[in-house]
Amino acid sequence: MTATLEALSLGNLKRLRRHDVVERHALKLVFLGLLALSLAGLLHLTQYSTLVATRYEIQELQREKQRLQRERDRLRAQIAVYTAPERIKARAQALGFQAPEQVDYLSIDRLPVRVRQWEAARSQMAAAVSHDASFDGLTRLRRAVDRLLVAVTTKAEAGAAGR
Repeated sequence: MTATLEALSLGNLKRLRRHDVVERHALKLVFLGLLALSLAGLLHLTQYSTLVATRYEIQELQREKQRLQRERDRLRAQIAVYTAPERIKARAQALGFQAPEQVDYLSIDRLPVRVRQWEAARSQMAAAVSHDASFDGLTRLRRAVDRLLVAVTTKAEAGAAGR
């Protein structure tokens, strides 16, 4: 009887060991499954938080864009006011400029001398206007005159080269 008890207990012991191994294996699989699900959930949360942050940043950038567009429109309106011919004329008269009574045209024979004279006149004009920085129309007028001078000098050089 003891032999059968020993055989039974050895068989039970082997069965119990196999059962424990299967149970441990099943627990490992469950643990690995839970770990995989947790990692997938963490990945999903990370992606979702990145998406939300990006959406928030896009909204902030859109608000900034709208603010800058409003500011641009306001500045354009202000430029239109400052560059209105009536305002330029009134401002020029306030600064002591007068319309010429007679217009004299000069030929540009000795161009380098004329350019130096132009630079001196332009710096004097800039000094006269520097006390009123809000008057943007005169700056635009100076730029237009500069462009005109470049066009005239280019034309004069082309004419002199053709002679």
